[in-house]
Amino acid sequence: MAAFSSVEEEGGVQIWESTSTNTRLPPLGRILNSVLSARPGQLEALLSQRTRHEQRGTLNEAVSALGKHAEEMVHRNEPLDQILLPLLQHVVKFKGMQNRKKVVLLLQWLFQNEDTFTALADGLEKLLVENDDHHIVLGWCVVVRELIEKRAITGKLFDAGSQHRNAEKLFKICCRCISQLLSIVHGGSVEQDGFLLPTRLSIAAADCILICTQALTEEESFPKSVTSKKMEEHKDNRQLVTPINIAENSEGCFVEDLPSTSGRGPLSIERETLLWDQLDNLVTLVQCLQMWSKRSRPLHAKGLEQVSKRLHGMRTYRDSLRDKSDVSESEMKIGAAVLSACWKHYAKLMFLEACSSSDQFKGTLMQFIAALQHYTQNDYQEEDPKKKQNGLETRTFFLACMALLLGRLDSDNFETAVAEAGSQFLNLLFAQLQHTDEDLTDMSVNILRAIIFRSPIGISGNAEYGFAGMETVIPLLIDLLDERDSAARAVVLLIAEYFAINPNAEGIRELFARLDSDNNNTRRNALDVISELMAVCSESGHVPAPSLRENIGKHLLDRLGDEELTNRLQASKLFAQLDPLFVMPALVRLVYSRDVRVRSAASDAIVAVLRGQTHPCNVISVLLDCIRDNVQNASPPKHPRQVGESSKYSGSAASHSGSGMDVDRIMRLVPKWSSTVQDWDSLVKMLLRKMFAETSNAVIPRFLSEISNHLADVTHTVFKLLISHMQKQKEANEDLLLKWKEGRLSECEDTRIKDILFDRLSPLLVLRVLPLRAFNDLNSKDLYGEFSTITARDGDTVVTADDEKCITGLLINRMCHLFEFEDVRKLAAELTGRLHPQVMLPLIGSHLEHAIHNRDILKLKSCLFAVCNSLMIRGKESALHSVMIKVRHLITTVLLWPSMDSDEVAKAQHGCIDCLALMICAELQISDSSSQLSKVNMVQKKSKLIEEVMDQSEHPSLQDTVISSVVRNMTSQQQTFPFVMSKELVFHSNIPEDYKKTFVPISFRLCMANVLISVCQKISLRQKSLLSNVPPSSFVDFVLSTLINFVQGSDESQMRAACLQVIFAAVYHLKSSILPYSNDLLNLSIGALRSKEQAEERIAGAKLLASLMGSEEAIVSSIAPNLMEARIVLTNISIMDTSPELRNLCEKLLQCMLTPIDTNEMLKV
Repeated sequence: MAAFSSVEEEGGVQIWESTSTNTRLPPLGRILNSVLSARPGQLEALLSQRTRHEQRGTLNEAVSALGKHAEEMVHRNEPLDQILLPLLQHVVKFKGMQNRKKVVLLLQWLFQNEDTFTALADGLEKLLVENDDHHIVLGWCVVVRELIEKRAITGKLFDAGSQHRNAEKLFKICCRCISQLLSIVHGGSVEQDGFLLPTRLSIAAADCILICTQALTEEESFPKSVTSKKMEEHKDNRQLVTPINIAENSEGCFVEDLPSTSGRGPLSIERETLLWDQLDNLVTLVQCLQMWSKRSRPLHAKGLEQVSKRLHGMRTYRDSLRDKSDVSESEMKIGAAVLSACWKHYAKLMFLEACSSSDQFKGTLMQFIAALQHYTQNDYQEEDPKKKQNGLETRTFFLACMALLLGRLDSDNFETAVAEAGSQFLNLLFAQLQHTDEDLTDMSVNILRAIIFRSPIGISGNAEYGFAGMETVIPLLIDLLDERDSAARAVVLLIAEYFAINPNAEGIRELFARLDSDNNNTRRNALDVISELMAVCSESGHVPAPSLRENIGKHLLDRLGDEELTNRLQASKLFAQLDPLFVMPALVRLVYSRDVRVRSAASDAIVAVLRGQTHPCNVISVLLDCIRDNVQNASPPKHPRQVGESSKYSGSAASHSGSGMDVDRIMRLVPKWSSTVQDWDSLVKMLLRKMFAETSNAVIPRFLSEISNHLADVTHTVFKLLISHMQKQKEANEDLLLKWKEGRLSECEDTRIKDILFDRLSPLLVLRVLPLRAFNDLNSKDLYGEFSTITARDGDTVVTADDEKCITGLLINRMCHLFEFEDVRKLAAELTGRLHPQVMLPLIGSHLEHAIHNRDILKLKSCLFAVCNSLMIRGKESALHSVMIKVRHLITTVLLWPSMDSDEVAKAQHGCIDCLALMICAELQISDSSSQLSKVNMVQKKSKLIEEVMDQSEHPSLQDTVISSVVRNMTSQQQTFPFVMSKELVFHSNIPEDYKKTFVPISFRLCMANVLISVCQKISLRQKSLLSNVPPSSFVDFVLSTLINFVQGSDESQMRAACLQVIFAAVYHLKSSILPYSNDLLNLSIGALRSKEQAEERIAGAKLLASLMGSEEAIVSSIAPNLMEARIVLTNISIMDTSPELRNLCEKLLQCMLTPIDTNEMLKV
């Protein structure tokens, strides 16, 4: 085959001739180097030479040799990679446009031969698919884009038919490569600051896809072989897509052949089909381009977003056709034609590297503006809904094109384009905002945003072009806030962004006025603007001016009383972004408003403010100060704006002001915030330092109680700060304390001693709010120091707590110190009772023994209070500790001391009574004790003799229980003491020697009765205390049966009266638990009334009868049949008894018997 032979054409001959000689050709590499080293102008002149005579010269020979190499390679069916690869590498290595031009000229010249074209085209496709070298792929994308863009395939050296075939073949090859190119685009992104950015390769691949698909939308030059008849048929078929007529605007700009959603001018159906098949790839491409543009070209990204929506709509249409069983060819052609019509304009505006002159954008923009104006005018005149919808979609299309065009311009070109568009462009955009379509308004607002913020004339205006500034535009935008529609939603962010940059603009007053509007829609839109304004400032790191923040805060306070719940909730959330120092005092006062809506909204706002602070220390400090001030000067405002008034108000509302309940109203909000705190260490340090600085501020301990569980999680911080502060505290001297107790302090001294008192109380109040689990860690050196190794000790050793390096030592020293405030002493004792029994009880046992030995009543009462608190909190854990046996012995010693009712010894003995009662309550919680008591109860029911019950030899299991010892000591007259005491304690107790061996003092036995009465009281409170597990029936079964037997068999009138008092307490406090014994108790009370001994016994019997008659219905019903005997006895006593008190009591009981029983009245008796 004699390719490249001299062939005459009507336009001339080829510049070289091929021969069939076997002359050896130069190496291909040398040829390519020579050709690519030539100047572009020289090479272009040579390749375009059409003279008939043979040209001479090195370059001509090199080009001729290149053609011969290509001919031989094609003849041998060898790939042309040896030619293509150097050309592609040259494009990448030398980036200038002139080097691209040389490569394209060579390929254009080689494409003139149809066989060579086919080989080169196939080689290009194979290179892209099989080559992983990014440089080769990059060169491929650049060269293919240049080839298609410059239409190298449309030369005139071949007949029209071969030209058409080659063009279609290249298009098909490009379409087959789109998927490969798209994978390069999709995987060629790098992440930077949260945005995806393209690489050089992915940019080239994306542009290559765009140029290939754009070429499929262009009209083809039909070859001469296409007859006029075929042309007419083609034209008729293309009328399925109706072209837009030429429209003229007021300035004479014309818009020709722009697409609508219904159709456009004639195109190649075959190319449209190729493009239609690429729809899914186009969707993916646009999504990638949109992600790349978000950071640097936001307006362009918005245009791409609209393009993506339209492509998705077309894909939905295509999928719906695929689901249909009978799809006509025309339906598919309509979709392909619409895609081709739209993509023709989209593709031109989406290139990442500009492929056209920078001056062309002006004319293109004016065309889009004219077309948009044309369809906007028609929209007001059109009545057909379908045509109106088509016009709406077309307007959105042109706005998207404008966004794509303007969004890719640099600042100078953008400003020029906007200025030349003039005020007509601005008015046209405002006209789009009047429509309810969301896409239309959104695109218009985004273009307006770019005009305002990207161009200086957007703010100040341009008189030369008649472009109005923002002082004119903003009022128009604010007017759109009067309705709750798509236009209002679209301009909200735009207005917010403008005021974020220009907080002192005049329009801000109009915005605030709309916050107070009577129209709810207007208020909601204005709130949306404020929300976006705060969000924009927060994201940009720009802090609004104080005046702007104060204005916003004042108007938001009004919205807390808004009629609409939505507005109140939105306003509440916005306070999180305002200055707490300004808004918190107002919000705290509004929590006490009479308006329920205001109270609720203000509470939500406080939570929002607390949660909105990254570092909560400052805002919590402000909150505590506001609460403190509010408690001192409480006066709930009548209206949210009256937050600065301090006038008092009267009536029932006054009872809700300034009290602890008022503080609780705010403190209930704390848990909603505390769950969001991350750094508790810093916050706790701030709170404790503030508390130590403001020792008289009662709000801080109350606040700490709300976050107590969180404090328990950072006890290492809490304990260290407390130890450090307690070690530095001042102490009050003896003289000062004495003068304070006697009220002889001067004003200065009074202030001083109160400061010392509050200072010494403050760390103890912190410990008081901690949950019990904070005291359970025995390994905590800050809490227990070296005391965690202490165990119960024998002998007279006293374990002291002189070491103040831990919380335990500090507490015990404050509890036992001689010169200490009573409040501090009592609180320290209470907190000592919360310590772990393993540490606390051995220490307290030693100090208690030491206090009894030295008759130190203050220390004795403190130790007893600590033990009582431990029993109440720890229950069984403390009761079962071995030291409790020693404590019981010591308590017995104190109860044997002689005392007067009003002296300090009597007060200490009351503490002993409570301690024994709590021991019994804790004992009753132990299942073993309950089972032991059940056994005893069974024995007691078999005998009425008290000696049988109290014989320890028969019931050895009861020898060590507290309740059995108490009951035994109460009912026993002569025996050795039940509790073993050390000789030293007995020696120092001043008890007569005869008493120690044979006789139990009556006062001691009465104390035991008081212990049982105290147990009844504590069991009745089980629902309100930690004694919830105490079984009252176990206590009743053991005690009542024993006491009933004792009263029936004893001849001691005073002790019988004491037993009746215990039984009365059981009936009064334990209610239905005594039902099985109700008749026995009735007989016991009647027997006591008949007693001829002391009046106290008869009075006790009358009280027991009154308690039974005023008890629960089941008990009253049980004793009703036997009340006649009681009535006779009461009648006799009311007439004949010598005690006026008893006669009066019996008369009241008789009166109750003669009238319907009123439980309340009976209890009063």
